[in-house]
Amino acid sequence: MPEPFMVYFGPYRESGHYFFTEEGVCHSGDRYQDVPWTAAEIDGSLQPGRVLWRDHWTQRGPMREGEALLHHKDGWTALSLWDSSVDTRPGSSSTYIAKGTFNFEEMVALARERFTERWNRLKFEVKLCTDAAKTCPACKGRGGIPVEGSSKVHYICSPCNGHGYLGGR
Repeated sequence: MPEPFMVYFGPYRESGHYFFTEEGVCHSGDRYQDVPWTAAEIDGSLQPGRVLWRDHWTQRGPMREGEALLHHKDGWTALSLWDSSVDTRPGSSSTYIAKGTFNFEEMVALARERFTERWNRLKFEVKLCTDAAKTCPACKGRGGIPVEGSSKVHYICSPCNGHGYLGGR
């Protein structure tokens, strides 16, 4: 298993979503080193069912514990899942981020190995969401050209490199 740089975003030992090192050290800023996602981009937008609608994120479908999405951006991989094992407020999630391009199984193995304390709090199976929308709501799979009348969007979706987000049911 390669040894990439990794960081965790979410509630580590108590409520609140922040960046954490493998040693459990908290970083409360909006950016962490050269990770390509900001805290605002991760928190509430990388999880299954999240879609951007008229300048705000909304949920399409249920938030199932352990349901995850895999994202790739600028040579990084993020595994983001619904997780209320530490923070029980609605919408709580965990995101494991690694420098490099990894598939779902590799990210699960890396997260389990490198963030053992946090991973061991999960009392459910982590599963890749396979019924998420395959194109972003902004570009409709047209390579980043927003459809006429669409709202301002903030993020880049992985499958089509459009200015929207992969999400939903």
